[in-house]
Amino acid sequence: MSSTCRKEESTTINWQQATKITELKLDTIPLELFMLICSYLDAKFVIHTLGQVCHLFHDRIQDDLIWKMRISKRWPKKYPLVEAGNSFNWKKACIEREEHWRLWKDWKNNMKFYCFSGAHYAAVDVTHIFQDGATCASGSRDHCLKIWNLNKLDCVTQGSESDFLPCLSLVKVDAHSGWIWDIISSGHTLYSSSWDGLVKAWDVQRNCSEIAYNKWSAAVLSLAIHQDMLVAGTFDRKVRMMDPRVGLKFVGEHSVHKKPVLCMEVNSKFIISGSEDETVVIFDRIAGKVHSIIKFEEFPMCLSYRHGQLWIGDKQGWIHLVDPTNEKFEIVQSYHTGHSGKITGIQHSLGSIITSSTDKTIRVLEPCANPEVIAVLPGCGEVTGVSLHNHTLVSADSDNSIYIWTPLAE
Repeated sequence: MSSTCRKEESTTINWQQATKITELKLDTIPLELFMLICSYLDAKFVIHTLGQVCHLFHDRIQDDLIWKMRISKRWPKKYPLVEAGNSFNWKKACIEREEHWRLWKDWKNNMKFYCFSGAHYAAVDVTHIFQDGATCASGSRDHCLKIWNLNKLDCVTQGSESDFLPCLSLVKVDAHSGWIWDIISSGHTLYSSSWDGLVKAWDVQRNCSEIAYNKWSAAVLSLAIHQDMLVAGTFDRKVRMMDPRVGLKFVGEHSVHKKPVLCMEVNSKFIISGSEDETVVIFDRIAGKVHSIIKFEEFPMCLSYRHGQLWIGDKQGWIHLVDPTNEKFEIVQSYHTGHSGKITGIQHSLGSIITSSTDKTIRVLEPCANPEVIAVLPGCGEVTGVSLHNHTLVSADSDNSIYIWTPLAE
């Protein structure tokens, strides 16, 4: 065979091979190869973008086992720590784990950081993100309540004492006559509590005008709300219940604790309170009696209750996971966070556990068994609390400042 014929035959074969290669498309390749390609892509992109291209792609990524295995392959430690039921959203969990890891592991390059130095004239004891992450409220020992527009963070310029002014929406001077200790919200209503014994309700849509209040004989240290029930923990060891629908009308109280009540959570069934008496009390609000009491070696200082888990931070830098499923409220495991001070705030999500401390740091931990530290965020003074919404974090600081971390725009 002549060299010319061999060359023509080779060209024909190469063309046929190229034709076959071009026939390999995402919608025709085997499922195993499709999923292998997806494993190199962000879960968020696969689920929210690729999965919306056609019915075939959508159907291929529906099996929860795919996302469960993806998480366990990258992070083999037990997750979630409380047994996941059929309602557990493995797709959302996978997205959150990857997003929180990506953002916080290299937060200096993936997050925008803002320091509102001197945001108040005294120590800031509480921050609270609300209105779907668009707004933040802060309360201070200067008795002042401030409202911040987080949508205007891009207008902030560093380098001057007034660099945060573009974000400052409203100032309520002397909102209380004592230190503002806690802030929560429901809809367009903001609630604040103080050492002056007052719980106040503010209408955010009407320039934060005061619409109701209730006065107690002791400092109000903690608040929590769920639909028709607002609960307050007070310095005189009581848990007081109010109806936010009718001007914070008093509807009952219990005094199981032997020392001040420092932290609160509430849902449709239970009121959960932590106290300096080293207990967390689970009170059945329907039956009107104590359901159970959890005893600790050091007193609890903060609670985070969502996603079927109850996390508790204590005075010695430990965090404790309580399993509330089937109303059993049993301690699953306890971990030392690495903090050398008190845990002043705890926020957990599907993607991370975030703790703040009097040791002047914030720690971002994995939300699994024996969690590793993803990141340590520095503060200037003692960090008195944190508020988290999606991937935006706002901290309160004893140096009169507010710190904000928010993802860079993609």
